Amino acid sequence: MQQVTQRRGSWLSRTAILGIIAACGTGVPCAVFAAETAGSEVEQPAAVVEDPDGADIIVTATRRRDNLQNVAVAVTVADARALAEAQVLNIQQVAAITPSISFNITNNPASTGNLLIRGIGTNGANRALEGAAGIFVDGVYRLRPGQVLQNWLDIESLQVLRGPQGTLFGRNTTAGAVLITTAQPRLDGISGRMDSQIGNYGQRQLSGAVNLPVSDTVAVRLAAMASTIDGFVENPNNNQTYSGEDAFAVRGTVLVAPQDNLSMRLAFDYSRSDGNCCYGAVSVIPGPTRPLVDALSLANGLRPASRRVDDYELAINRNADQRLEDFGATFSLELEALGGTITSVSSWRRFDLDQRGGDLDFSGADIVTADNLFRQDSWSTELIYARDIDVLAGTDLVAGIYLDGSTIDSVRVLDFGTQAQASYDGITGRPGLFAAAPGLITDEAYRAQNASQAGFVNATVALDDRLSLILGARLSREVREGSFRDRGPALAPNHPLVFARLVPSPQYDDRFTVTAFSGTAGIKYRFSDRAMGYATYSRGFKAGGVNLDRNAAGGATNIAAPLSSIYRNEYADSYELGLKVDLADRRSRVNVALFRTDLTDLQVSQFLGLQSVVLNAPEAQVEGAELEASFALADALRFDLAGTWLPTRRFGIEPALGLLSNRDFPHAPEWAGTATLAFDQPMSEGLSISARANLQYVGPTFVSTANNARQDDYALINLRLGLNARDDTWQVAVFCQNCSDERYVTQSVNTPLQTGDAIGYIGAPRQFGIAASRQF
Repeated sequence: MQQVTQRRGSWLSRTAILGIIAACGTGVPCAVFAAETAGSEVEQPAAVVEDPDGADIIVTATRRRDNLQNVAVAVTVADARALAEAQVLNIQQVAAITPSISFNITNNPASTGNLLIRGIGTNGANRALEGAAGIFVDGVYRLRPGQVLQNWLDIESLQVLRGPQGTLFGRNTTAGAVLITTAQPRLDGISGRMDSQIGNYGQRQLSGAVNLPVSDTVAVRLAAMASTIDGFVENPNNNQTYSGEDAFAVRGTVLVAPQDNLSMRLAFDYSRSDGNCCYGAVSVIPGPTRPLVDALSLANGLRPASRRVDDYELAINRNADQRLEDFGATFSLELEALGGTITSVSSWRRFDLDQRGGDLDFSGADIVTADNLFRQDSWSTELIYARDIDVLAGTDLVAGIYLDGSTIDSVRVLDFGTQAQASYDGITGRPGLFAAAPGLITDEAYRAQNASQAGFVNATVALDDRLSLILGARLSREVREGSFRDRGPALAPNHPLVFARLVPSPQYDDRFTVTAFSGTAGIKYRFSDRAMGYATYSRGFKAGGVNLDRNAAGGATNIAAPLSSIYRNEYADSYELGLKVDLADRRSRVNVALFRTDLTDLQVSQFLGLQSVVLNAPEAQVEGAELEASFALADALRFDLAGTWLPTRRFGIEPALGLLSNRDFPHAPEWAGTATLAFDQPMSEGLSISARANLQYVGPTFVSTANNARQDDYALINLRLGLNARDDTWQVAVFCQNCSDERYVTQSVNTPLQTGDAIGYIGAPRQFGIAASRQF
């Protein structure tokens, strides 16, 4: 209880920064959306609604400002207002606006955050693996989805691109990309906003931003956010909750535009989250050791948790403390020259994880604990040249080079607890057979160095007024280095890990280098000014690397002849047919995509209790269809519908995959969809009332790569009712997320040291509250 009080006090102290931001310019009117930088053709990915009826949604998914209905890419777009109304506050909630995406995480944000698009992603838990779906913030690639876990700060827009990307972006991805754009400084006056939200489970969030022109050529934007929420999983012994979080973030951006054809931005950001977290999981598959572990829990003075998933209970004897820190700087430049626009984006970032006292047996028994430390330093630079080709109207060219590098330093320390010996005595029925005395088991140190270089080009060639040809190519070179050092003590011959031949294990220093070609080709045809169709082929590439696990080179039997710790490259060949149609005087639209992706050597990670292995599935395939539609039923009423159908999303037949051979992908339901009814009706000259009802459906799916745990289908009902100023200067709303209190598992993992047992991480139960915003 004392710890909770300290956390809440810490949250309150941070709000002083937000008060300073709010005081900078109260009462000065401002625009809702960020303005364009003068003379800029190529921008960081953004989405802007150009008129109140939503007839023209402008996106930069192809590095050019273009109408959403004119780009030959399956893309979902949401601006800041749409994200707020859908209660999409962080990366874990994006599925509420596009059913083709899913995000899940277990106990370690550095290695277990998995983002999937169309069922394709880097499933599993591993320090080494980067995502198959890329996340870009203001054009900068984030190597770990865990870097964008906390609530977003001052977000202007979000785009979700589906299918391989690589001829328009610095980083190559095999599944798709999420483009996040923050609000940028403006030269046209003081403006800003404040947002607040309170709700059940102790939820409180306060954020603010202010735009300050310094001169005719210089402007500054400052933003800050503080939030807190209690956990959803409860310990029946002490009413302690797990997976709660206190978060804090700040960002400062300086815009310098000395002349019409030149603008420069320098941005700094810092975010931190603290929580009693990460081991808040419920029992999903009780294994044969569960009765023994329950008996040890009782002997430890703790009642075991409920076996019913719906009860959201976990009884553990240790509370892990975790701190996540992510910070960095970005410099970007846009220059009109050489008949086009030159854009440069360079960044440096650091991501730190400090996790202490993890209860790795996920029970009230005192068997094994874990400490995890992870630090990642990364840098990147990207240079883009884009121009229209005057001799071919409607033709444009984008060419670029990309460089990046990163280092990873990671430590894992495992300790046996006071009941480890009793646990093994009970399992074997022969007391003393294994030596499991309390104390240090392993002290593991990992280091990795990665570097990437790439050159890419993309062109859309107008063959006539209706038909365009799309061509793109990319040449990539990737270097991956990884090492493992065992700093732990020598263990007795009858130690359980020695008996299992996991310890000792070979230390290694391995290197992997690859040069690969990828690209895209397609056609786009405009049937009329209201309908466009396209057909594209894209080849995506994701480099192999070095597995960072103590047993990546084998176990005790491989000391003299270590196995290879290398995993192979992943390739995706994607075929897509799309149709985008405007209806009802362009107040409604229907977009459809049919796709097939053939995957070669798909990278899959499996956590097998204390060991993480990386497999390459030689063959895998995804086939399906997507629908996104928006209908203006009346002036004040809109109906949005989105659906994803994946009749095929399977691993190939391969004995080495074990239970995954010829099985469906995890986190890839056959059917998923959202339906939203939105109402916005003026009540008087200055007021309007808004209402939003949303249904989110997810079909049955596997929830693990290491076991066959499944989650049945479920539906979430989300409601929102607001009172708004018609000039958008303020809004007050009440909301309810998962109003029917649906209980479901998002990810399952095998319980360490308990063969046949599995635990599961859970989705948020019913949440409700009130949100308010003020713009000036």
